[in-house]
Amino acid sequence: VKAPVETSLLVGIELENYVPLSASSKRLMGMTVAALKQVVGNDLYHSVGDDPSKGPGPHEKPVFMMPLWACDQMIVTPEGEEPPDLCDPNFAHYGLKRADDRPAFVKEMEALKLTPGITYSMSFWGISQFLDCIKWEMQKIIPFKPIDFNLFCGKPPVHLVLYTLQPSSAGESRHLESRKNYFFRFALWSSLKGPSAERIRELIPNGGDNEMEIQRRKNPRASQHRDALSRVFACCASERPH
Repeated sequence: VKAPVETSLLVGIELENYVPLSASSKRLMGMTVAALKQVVGNDLYHSVGDDPSKGPGPHEKPVFMMPLWACDQMIVTPEGEEPPDLCDPNFAHYGLKRADDRPAFVKEMEALKLTPGITYSMSFWGISQFLDCIKWEMQKIIPFKPIDFNLFCGKPPVHLVLYTLQPSSAGESRHLESRKNYFFRFALWSSLKGPSAERIRELIPNGGDNEMEIQRRKNPRASQHRDALSRVFACCASERPH
């Protein structure tokens, strides 16, 4: 960080746009949030967002946000010292861990103030039993039946975010963009179920072709289908001579 962070940090998932949900999808969403609360506690904030078709903005994006103490491990490395290697086989044994003493961990994390020069290494694994990012599925919500993550997010990518919220003088409780101070925000997807070629080029202007090649190798059948559609509609998208 470039300046001390005095307000509470929130970490979680943010969608790019509002996703309409059917009644059955809403029930599954409720079951998913309940399952995640069993792991990270009740102090999470979940919103399906505001439907832009229902009225004027500002509109809230769909979010699932947790307090920083919902992470499972925190390692604080003082300025001038080398932080631990993320690939170190002993990494899971370093620093503070929520599983060792949950009340003490929560208290320590609530008092934590991020300061410039210090390196903070965080780990999340508690919710991984429900989230399979590679398969792009939710698991263990319904016994023996995975849930396609696109049912909730519409389509990839989703965004992993870390932000604070500015207080609202009007009593606004929604996580509106005008209230957010982002510390990081990056797009996440699986090469098995990636974004469209156009969206990848928008996200990675100088490296999108490499990512699309990775997706073709991981999921050749889906890539062949997309390529076939591209050829079918090429005449409609190409520029015609005058």
